[in-house]
Amino acid sequence: MRLDGCVWLMALACSLPGCAKTPDLHVVRPAMAELQYPNRVALEPNWPGDEQQEFRGQLEKRLNEAPHKLLTVDAGSGLKLSARVVREAPVASPLMVQDRTCWDYSQKTATSHACVFTRRTLQVKVVLSVALRDSAGRSLLDLTLPFSARGMSTRSVDKAVYGPGQDAPEVDPKPLYRQLFAEAAGRFAQALAPYVETSTRTWLDCGDQSKACILGWNALSDCKYEQAAQNFAGASDALKGKQQQAAALWGLALTQELKGDFAAARQTLLNAQAANREEKAFQAELSNLENEQTLRARLEAQKVDPLKACELLKAPPAKPSR
Repeated sequence: MRLDGCVWLMALACSLPGCAKTPDLHVVRPAMAELQYPNRVALEPNWPGDEQQEFRGQLEKRLNEAPHKLLTVDAGSGLKLSARVVREAPVASPLMVQDRTCWDYSQKTATSHACVFTRRTLQVKVVLSVALRDSAGRSLLDLTLPFSARGMSTRSVDKAVYGPGQDAPEVDPKPLYRQLFAEAAGRFAQALAPYVETSTRTWLDCGDQSKACILGWNALSDCKYEQAAQNFAGASDALKGKQQQAAALWGLALTQELKGDFAAARQTLLNAQAANREEKAFQAELSNLENEQTLRARLEAQKVDPLKACELLKAPPAKPSR
């Protein structure tokens, strides 16, 4: 039922101007740490200070959310993870004060009055480091990254009553630091454990084989690669128009790439390019194949099955790379 429903929804959407995106594609990415997974890590107990403890809690939560339990926090592990938080002094901008015209829409007829608008901004910065060591004390990962966030408060007051104490309130830095620690925990969790990246590619029209291609995109989004390949290959064989045939080959090439068959993906992209030389997406994907092959090799060295992407989607999604 899901596929039929999605076919008609996508067909309707892509009959409208501006339809230019495929469904989401999901790719498992390797960790920066040179480990094999699944694995366990212990958080060192000496994380002094409230900020270290706040970051520790956020990082522990994200590590325990690693997809498919590829990395879990276990005090008995020989892998030891420590962290350091260096906080810079918050920087407050000068109070901004502007005369403006404010409108009151509470009555049937809107009225205006002179008012004073004030704004404060505060920027906070931290530099966070994590260090992973094995039982022999050897370094497996040392990573230091800066993070920053900006907060704002505003207030508008009738000019006739504006006076001391009626400016925008001071910005509370605590929520900003919590935001930074949550962001940092996500970034470091991706360095420590494999994660799922979600991205899109350009939508191309398969003409009278659009239904087959939509079924292929849906299967590809669900990581059903054999089903996706059958739909795209069948559409390509049935199509006569070069541009439409290239659209089907585009989906087939992405399927082959996600399966890890990079030689076939390269040849299919070259065939698509020969059929439609104006489409820039083909060359962009060809240029990216070597990098994708390197990432796949690293993932396999970490003993992670890259074809289990859909099982790993319980993890918080990463920012699209494209």
